[in-house]
Amino acid sequence: MHGAPADYTQTQPFVDEIVRQGPEQWLDEDRNARFLNTPLEKQGRSYRYQFSRQRAPVLADLAKCYLGGVESGYTQRDAALECAAPNQFKGIGRKGAMLMREYLGDPNAVAVDRHVYNYLIQKHGFIPSEQPRHTSHGVNISDKVQREASWYLTKIAHECGREPVDVQVAAWLWGACHARTRAKRRHRGEPLVWMGDELIIDCTTQPKEDSDKELWL
Repeated sequence: MHGAPADYTQTQPFVDEIVRQGPEQWLDEDRNARFLNTPLEKQGRSYRYQFSRQRAPVLADLAKCYLGGVESGYTQRDAALECAAPNQFKGIGRKGAMLMREYLGDPNAVAVDRHVYNYLIQKHGFIPSEQPRHTSHGVNISDKVQREASWYLTKIAHECGREPVDVQVAAWLWGACHARTRAKRRHRGEPLVWMGDELIIDCTTQPKEDSDKELWL
């Protein structure tokens, strides 16, 4: 769901409802499409159609994969991890699969989006083998460059004695704050990063104690 070109405050309710109802309820693509279409009325007709059309079969494939794994004897977590593989299903690229693995607690999963990508370039001098492609919805980073960036970030994490997933989350937070506080974008709204109803990061607040500065790398 987080692959949609919309704010997390809009996409997270989809995630919550999918989890609440359970995988058995998402095996039918038509039902999935109706569910995905309804809450996005404010996004515009073409966007609603594109979102529901692309995500409905993905959701069905994942539900079938997970239930099949459980029936075969996998634990629930292992069944989910088996399904969270890059490009195993049409519509789930490397970033989406790595996000799923992060949510499932894989400490080595590194999801590379534009925020992590910008962090590595600006703070560590990362040089990709090819430049990302700009689209109407943002930046498209190829799987090849995502693998390169993942390896680079994992190397940094090992040098710092941290888990790769922890460094990636911190890198994402730095990138998200940087995108919200650049001078040319300050007019677009308050520099806040929504990470949940009870966790909103104010990017203008700097760490006061040296022990807190690790969060900002």
